[in-house]
Amino acid sequence: MSLGTVLHEHRRHGILSILAAAGPFEHSEQVLASALAEAGLPISRDDLRDELRWLEGRGLVRLAYPAGTWQARLLRKGHDVAQGTDRVEGVHPPLPE
Repeated sequence: MSLGTVLHEHRRHGILSILAAAGPFEHSEQVLASALAEAGLPISRDDLRDELRWLEGRGLVRLAYPAGTWQARLLRKGHDVAQGTDRVEGVHPPLPE
């Protein structure tokens, strides 16, 4: 597995985990990028949008675009993947605590 693949999988799980921890609210791409950077997974806006589109395509998040800013909301399946009770290829499972 390439380093790029590992990074994508960890970023995707990071996005889902951030949204899961935040509750039933939408979060902007700016908030997600900042939280990922704090978690040691810095990401450009273009790359974040690519990851969000990927997650939306698998039914894990729902995207909205108010005033040109991307907003993401976690869906039930995305919550399950974030918690490790479901698995989607391309998303790193949660690390054991």
